[in-house]
Amino acid sequence: MIAPPSAARLDGRRRGFTLIEVIVSISVLVIVSGSVFLIMRAALEASAALESTQLEFQRHETLRRVLDRMFRELPGGVRLTALAREGDAGSTQVELAPFDPLEPWRRTRDPLKEAALTLQEQANGLYTFGVRLRDPEVRALAGSLAEGEEFFPLMRDVRLVTWRFFSSDSMEWVASWTSAATRPALVEFTWQAGDGTPPQRWIFRVAPTRVGGGET
Repeated sequence: MIAPPSAARLDGRRRGFTLIEVIVSISVLVIVSGSVFLIMRAALEASAALESTQLEFQRHETLRRVLDRMFRELPGGVRLTALAREGDAGSTQVELAPFDPLEPWRRTRDPLKEAALTLQEQANGLYTFGVRLRDPEVRALAGSLAEGEEFFPLMRDVRLVTWRFFSSDSMEWVASWTSAATRPALVEFTWQAGDGTPPQRWIFRVAPTRVGGGET
């Protein structure tokens, strides 16, 4: 007579896993692991994008402060001029002479520098906004840098830059500023990033000192 299986044997059989259960468990583990990986990847990408946005904002804010201080503390002997092409809403560059924004504390230089806040075209069709320094005898700004000129980039991948000037006499914004004796009360700087985001408009107060004389 065959003896019935003991309780211990039955418990051992119940504690084992079938092949289907193992496959199901592995499948669930793979799905859960994949979901966790996707969530972590999305979180890392969001964190990187936020960090990049914050860094770009800090760069733009630093540039805004630099330009604001430069215009507010522009020395009395510096001439500010800008000429827009016919039909344009504003000029694409501002010329300051004699002036070196990299060493503004120096009132005299030998030779004196002339600065232009202007654009330089990039290979991708966008522009780099920066400061172009030149000796007084170098006049041309178009095309490649002439001998004796230096370009210092301030902001890359720019699609648009436009300058306008507020006249305290006419109480209007004008596209050009050609007066050699006075300065505008305000300077408007409009720029658009290469990613197509809406243009930004910065307004700076200009030092009111009349060039070569007293205050306006």
